[in-house]
Amino acid sequence: MSENTDNIRTSLETINQDPQINMIPTTDGEISQLIVAEANYDRWSNFLFPHSKSNDIYGKRKRQWSVTLPDGVEKSAQIEVVPAQDEKSYTTKSYDVFLAVTEIWKSRDMTDEVMEIHLGDIAKILDLRENGRVVNMIMEELRCLHDTKVSWVFSFHSSETKEDTYKNQRVLDTFDYVQKSERNHGETKTTCSIRLSEHIRLNIKNKITVPVNFAARKKIRSSIAKALYSRLDNLLFHNPIYIRTALGLIEDLNVKPGRYLYKSQRKNLLQTLKKNLHGAEMSQIGCYIYVDIEETPDKKDWQCIFRTNHSSGQISDKSETIDGQIQHDDSASLFDMIEKEIGACPQYTETYQLLALTYEASFILDVIKEWKETTSLNTAIEDKQKYFVNLIHHTVHKRGLNWITSCGKQCPLRPENMLF
Repeated sequence: MSENTDNIRTSLETINQDPQINMIPTTDGEISQLIVAEANYDRWSNFLFPHSKSNDIYGKRKRQWSVTLPDGVEKSAQIEVVPAQDEKSYTTKSYDVFLAVTEIWKSRDMTDEVMEIHLGDIAKILDLRENGRVVNMIMEELRCLHDTKVSWVFSFHSSETKEDTYKNQRVLDTFDYVQKSERNHGETKTTCSIRLSEHIRLNIKNKITVPVNFAARKKIRSSIAKALYSRLDNLLFHNPIYIRTALGLIEDLNVKPGRYLYKSQRKNLLQTLKKNLHGAEMSQIGCYIYVDIEETPDKKDWQCIFRTNHSSGQISDKSETIDGQIQHDDSASLFDMIEKEIGACPQYTETYQLLALTYEASFILDVIKEWKETTSLNTAIEDKQKYFVNLIHHTVHKRGLNWITSCGKQCPLRPENMLF
């Protein structure tokens, strides 16, 4: 299995280096949005920036744990979040605005002076059309980033060996609504005066940062899934497989447990997470998140299995047969099986890999059987690998599934768009 995984990784590295055979093209805009974020805020993003319907965005909340300092002394570390009175604290929207402001600050040579920012520039980075609703949302989140306070006790990393304590810190130490300045043709542009707090500026300047795939993050529509995305990006960077029960994820994400008393309700939550996170690109370019859902061994709950396309090891013990041979339902075996049956072709290596990671073995086997029958009868088919990719793409649409890339409603392989 390790040899198969090494071959897959080698294939992916080759594909990522050769844009001519990359089946998932990345636009220049997406490349420019692989950005850096302040490491502490990103590391604790699922706690600091929960989804918008979390129980914890109103009122004080705290997380505590034990930590051993470099001198060997044990201390109680904690992070405490305190919103302004009668106001909400951070959410995933706040973090998106925070990242956008950070990008603008970096583009201005990481100045220590107060910046005047057009809110339309923030909207543009967020891929939002500037209008009254969007401007008001950005204003609200900027105010939240200024008014909410965070106390870090032996928990704020500012060097390789030091865990610092900061009390009552804000993401923005300055936020002032300026005025509407005149634009051409009588239009107006809303501006604000903003400055990131000193401890954030210093950490970014000192490269206490982590990469964030902002383009991938913005594609996630569910605020619950977005809250989990950054956490998974960190976890899967070091561990290729991460398994968490539905009850565990409900606790991690500060979801109201009363809404998920029943096992079927918890499965619905996991399906929402899978819909939004399956296939999402991580901060490591060419590395994607894949999500499987299955029952826990005791059958009392459901669990998510999160992995990357660099994962190794068998996830499932399901198996299928083709031509009398057992084929295990894990990505490495499926990848090898597709190459063996269809024929290895560098142009489609990554496509085969994504097919193995995305679809069930039984589905792929059905298409291979149909492909074999058709190609054996129709000798006019010269490029058999291309025909297989088109056939499975068409079959995906016939069964109401999502293709491995976003192909749009006008895709010529959708049954409704095909001429017979």
